[in-house]
Amino acid sequence: MSKKVDLTSGITVKTVIVCAVTAVLAGLFHSTEAMAAVAAGGLIALANFRLSSKMLKQIIGHGMDAEMGRGFAIFSYVFRFAMLGTVLLVVVKSGVNPSFLIAGLSAVTAAVLISAMNIRSYSA
Repeated sequence: MSKKVDLTSGITVKTVIVCAVTAVLAGLFHSTEAMAAVAAGGLIALANFRLSSKMLKQIIGHGMDAEMGRGFAIFSYVFRFAMLGTVLLVVVKSGVNPSFLIAGLSAVTAAVLISAMNIRSYSA
């Protein structure tokens, strides 16, 4: 019996777990400010990942033609890039430690790698 799991949901759950563990470790070994920075980075990265996933599902799921899909993807990318830059600028200007913020932003990358390893082990 194979249980079909939505890849986006799986990556979301893994991101939350990786981010939570990283935030707790930062809090234990550094400070509560470090823990908050890791958590903020994780939330920002997760929101960006979910928006990206939603955009791809709209393009693929609605069967857009190539030209329309390309235009929608470019607009979505530029919009997400501008929003992400604005949010990161505001967060860094508010005094959050960029090193710990980057650690939180990396949670999605770790979750994607874990998911890729899981998919590879299932297909073997």
